Order: sequence, then structure tokens, then C-alpha cells
Amino acid sequence: PYNATLTITEDDAPDAGLNGSLTVCEGVIPTIQALFEVLEGNPDEGGVWSGPESDVYTYTFAASGSCPEVSATVTVLYYDVTPDDTASGEVCEGNTYNYEGTEYEVGSYDIPRIDANGCPYKTVLTVTAYPVTPDDTASGEVCEGNTYNYEGIEYAIGSHDIPKTDANGCPYTTVLTVTAYPVTEDVVNDVTICEGDSYEWSVT
Repeated sequence: PYNATLTITEDDAPDAGLNGSLTVCEGVIPTIQALFEVLEGNPDEGGVWSGPESDVYTYTFAASGSCPEVSATVTVLYYDVTPDDTASGEVCEGNTYNYEGTEYEVGSYDIPRIDANGCPYKTVLTVTAYPVTPDDTASGEVCEGNTYNYEGIEYAIGSHDIPKTDANGCPYTTVLTVTAYPVTEDVVNDVTICEGDSYEWSVT
């Protein structure tokens, strides 16, 4: 008789986990950590990532000892893209436009946004200026020492800048010039007539 001894050695079989999926924003390349975290089951660390092929990444443990190669995949999906939007405003020349609490000068601005999925998009704000209302003029003449009534206000002889506001609420100026009529000199005429006669005098 004799004895036969059989020794069985068990290799540790790695676990690549089960297939999972990950949804990201358009244009984002997921990190290895993010891919690993969405594998289902209980994957072991230390595998090798490959891909993507058609948005599928593969997590693999190579064959080792008596254990065959094992792998799991992560399919990357993408949130719907939020389209950029626009906003606009008009201001008086030299003023700024308040949009969501921030002042913007005349021009175009890309304002970054984040949608409900945490993905970026932008608002394009365009600020324009109203057409400038040019200053205008007015004039009046009065007798020396008098004042000129313009829109209910009395103005002395001289030049006056009168502030105005146009239909858009923007300022401009009316320049009022008040002048005096030429002063008519007093006329003195000494004549001598015979007693009992009369003298006809015409002043023009």
C-alpha cells in the first residue's frame, strides 16, 4: 500500500464589480475615481481602466494564476445641454445697466451660468445706449431791465443752460439766450415860435 497526497492552492480571485453608468455634462471627461465609484457590487481596487469605446470604459483584472480575466464596464451618459440665452438693456450714454445686481457698461458680456444638473452655460448680455438727444437752443428779446418768461420761469438778459430730459429719461440741454432790444435814445427838440402860434411835432 501507499498514500497519495493532493494539495490544492486557491488563488485569490479579483472582483471587478458589476457594470454601472455615469451621467456627466457634455464635454466632461470623467475621472478614474468617478468611474470606479459607479461600479456596482464590491469591486476591488487595482484593476486597469481602458477606453472609452463608444462612451464605454472597461475595468479589467488580467488573468492571474488559475483565475481568468474579469472585467466590468461603465457607460457614460450625458445630460441634455442647456442652450445659451440672451438678455439686453438700454441706458443713457455714459450710464451703466444693472443686471441681476451688477452694473454693466455699454458692450457685450458672457455671463457664466450653472444649470440644474451642475452643467455650464452662459447668458450673453448686450447693453446699448439710447440715441443721444442733441442740445437745442431758444432765444428771446426784452426791453432793457426786464426779464424774459420761458416755460413759466423768468430769465434775465444773458445765456442760460436749462437741463432737459428726453423721452428715454436721458439728459440734454436747452441753451436760452435773452437779449435786450436796442435802447431808443430820448429826443429833445427846442423850438421858438411866435406868441399865439402852434408847433406840430412828430416823433418817429
